[in-house]
Amino acid sequence: MEAQEFKTYLRDNKYFPELVNEVDGSLTEQILGLSPDNKEAFVLLQSKRLALRMILEAVDTDINLGNAATSEIEGRPVEGGIL
Repeated sequence: MEAQEFKTYLRDNKYFPELVNEVDGSLTEQILGLSPDNKEAFVLLQSKRLALRMILEAVDTDINLGNAATSEIEGRPVEGGIL
């Protein structure tokens, strides 16, 4: 329930998603400015980009898990996977 409320909040209030996109864009620019031999900096920056997206994906996963659990409790068939 909380995950769905958070997702609704994000949909209705664009600040956080826009902030994530802004930070992602900044990290992408930094990655594109790296020299090819700077692998350590690339790994660090790319990890930061992925961490941002993982947070939002975790919300979707929590929603799917909650929906599946509710369906199971109510005796309805659970369709598809959770991911």
